[in-house]
Order: sequence, then structure tokens, then C-alpha cells
Amino acid sequence: MSSGDILTKRDVAELLQVSERTVERWMAEGSIPYTPLPKRGAWSEARFLRSEIVEWMRKRTVKPIRVSHGVVSAQTA
Repeated sequence: MSSGDILTKRDVAELLQVSERTVERWMAEGSIPYTPLPKRGAWSEARFLRSEIVEWMRKRTVKPIRVSHGVVSAQTA
């Protein structure tokens, strides 16, 4: 595993093109995979594995269902 495989909250936000606050919200909801680091005072930082984030996004990708008249509905991967 290289250092490029380990991401900070800022790295994840840039990768997914969202704010760091959105990443924090996903962490609080438990919807994004992360590894918490030991607490330092009242706060704790986290690290993310690039492969887990890519897989997490792949599972949430909405794919259109096409019929002869166009797009009717969508389904998740």
C-alpha cells in the first residue's frame, strides 16, 4: 500500500468534489468507510482507503434503465 492509497478528509472531499463538511456528515451517519485515528482532546481525525472510497461510490452509482422510448427509471448498482 502506498501513501497515495491513504486519504485524508480533505483528499476525499477533493476526490468526490464535495465539501469537507459533507464528508464529516457522511462519517457521522456511518455511511462512508473510514478509519478513526486515536482521539486528541475533544476531536479525532480519520483516514480513508482510496480503494474503499472508489468501491463505496461504485455501489451508489445510479444506472439508467433504457427502453425503446428512452430512459424510464433508474436503478442503483
